[in-house]
Amino acid sequence: IRYIRLLAQVLGTATSGPIDTLYLGGGSFGLPRYRQAVEPGGTETVFAIDDELVDINKNELELVTSSSLSVEVGDARLLVADSQDKSYDAVVGDAFGG
Repeated sequence: IRYIRLLAQVLGTATSGPIDTLYLGGGSFGLPRYRQAVEPGGTETVFAIDDELVDINKNELELVTSSSLSVEVGDARLLVADSQDKSYDAVVGDAFGG
């Protein structure tokens, strides 16, 4: 949880106002959810490789996706390459290899 707070502080001071953030890895979606709660208006896009983890977050941890918090399931390396026409104010690397 400490690293979520630290990353949130960095993102919060990066610009004045809402930002569009890309997350490479979702985990518990703690940081994207936090950003939506404290600074609405930006977008949180998560590239997550594990569809089962996304389902657990939706079914057990009440993750709600929307136009402002979206999830794309797949390998982030490929998803980044496929999204070259999109731009983000910040990119957070939160993917871990097992």
